[in-house]
Amino acid sequence: MDIEHVLENGNCHQCGVCVGVCPTNAIELRQDPNKGLFPTFLRESCTDCDLCHIACPGEEFDWDALQKDTFGEIPIDKDIGYVREFWSGYTKWTDIRRTAASGGIVSAILIAMLEKGEIDGAVVVKMDEDKPLQPKVYIARTREEVLAAQQSKYLPVPTGEILKPILKEEGRFAIVGLPCHIHGIRLAQQKMPRLKKRIVLLVGLICGFHPSFTNTTYLIRRAGVKNFDDIAEIRYRDETWPGGFNVIKKDGSNNILHPVQEFFWAHAVFERVRCATCTDAMAEFADIVCGDEWRGGGVPDRPDYKDGWSYIMTRTEAGTKVVDQMVNEGVLHVEPAARNQVKRGMLPTINLKKKLAFAYINIRKMLGLAVPNYHRLRPAKPLKLKNYLGAAIIMVVSTLFENKLINTLFLHVPTRFMSQYLRVMYKCLCDVEEIDSLTDFSYCETPEMESVIQDNHRLIASYANGDASQETVAGVTGDVEETVS
Repeated sequence: MDIEHVLENGNCHQCGVCVGVCPTNAIELRQDPNKGLFPTFLRESCTDCDLCHIACPGEEFDWDALQKDTFGEIPIDKDIGYVREFWSGYTKWTDIRRTAASGGIVSAILIAMLEKGEIDGAVVVKMDEDKPLQPKVYIARTREEVLAAQQSKYLPVPTGEILKPILKEEGRFAIVGLPCHIHGIRLAQQKMPRLKKRIVLLVGLICGFHPSFTNTTYLIRRAGVKNFDDIAEIRYRDETWPGGFNVIKKDGSNNILHPVQEFFWAHAVFERVRCATCTDAMAEFADIVCGDEWRGGGVPDRPDYKDGWSYIMTRTEAGTKVVDQMVNEGVLHVEPAARNQVKRGMLPTINLKKKLAFAYINIRKMLGLAVPNYHRLRPAKPLKLKNYLGAAIIMVVSTLFENKLINTLFLHVPTRFMSQYLRVMYKCLCDVEEIDSLTDFSYCETPEMESVIQDNHRLIASYANGDASQETVAGVTGDVEETVS
């Protein structure tokens, strides 16, 4: 049984897992000029093994069943899932931190594990040197190969295709991916024991709007580059945090949209259908989760915030062990973060997936269009009219902007006008009461809370030097959460 219908009905994540698990090479990736890399099915090579259908997270994904299989329970917190530890931090390797998207946590973890022999390879993605507009998924085995993949990539990436060489090669691997990639890999691991044995760490990246390939070509033209043959490299998060979209031409010139406000709005304009129906922002099935440390008031209130900070969440014993080890060995600097701090900082992103996604699904149902089957998964809170309004706007605008004439007409519209679209989305995503209910301890005014924070800073410093136990740190982190909540 092939899954070509998943592609036809708009449920394809473009995650590449079907390509990675197919034993007969009956599925290939081909470039669509507008939407990026899509799977293509070769019926004559298919043996109806059904592995592609079993591992596909696009059409059907039993959320609760996989939560039980992964963590042994269904988490109470429906916004961010099952979490063991919350941290904020960055890598102490300064050269890596300053060239990363937000603190260099992921790169540092992978390099440290490779150099200690704890993994044989790390699955990462970079932009292809020969085809600079296309992503290239590969297994990094050296420090240099990991660093070549630094910074975010905002286009469809078929990370799951890498399962094919992992199935053929003995070894231990870490994989960095978005929530959809992690979903497909977890499903494949249930059916294929080799993958469960060989993939020892899944690092998930926080994901909000994830645009189509057209977003990249649109931003290239908006940056003033007309001839795509002149492009040598694309960097989506270049320069200091939070970065800018940079098109580097073969003559060495930079064509940059900076700061981030100059281009982030476009992600919402070019939202893909299956991303709009995805309900996972926080990589809820990963071992470790990382993402920019946005705070409730915007950027982090830190003197070195431009060097990059990340939220770090561990969800499994394997993930917790890795982060604790990296702190103890001086690879990472971390400070305790409260659950509500993370939720407040990431609230628009969380609500995009926990509110607007469900509204988008309901609208598609009313229109008689296909939607993913999440089984028993439902919104944690009743949806509001403005959630449906936001979903409807995304549906209409993203459809219009895939039209070349439409996006050409808007090519030179000032950013201050286009950014209003993102502000409208935020209003459809968040309530003032909801924001106020999440007390962020970085804004605390009580002496009791300040005392807890100072104690934790001292504790983390002593833990990094090997003077405090993991149990002590975990206990105090729990105290922080209780105080903040």
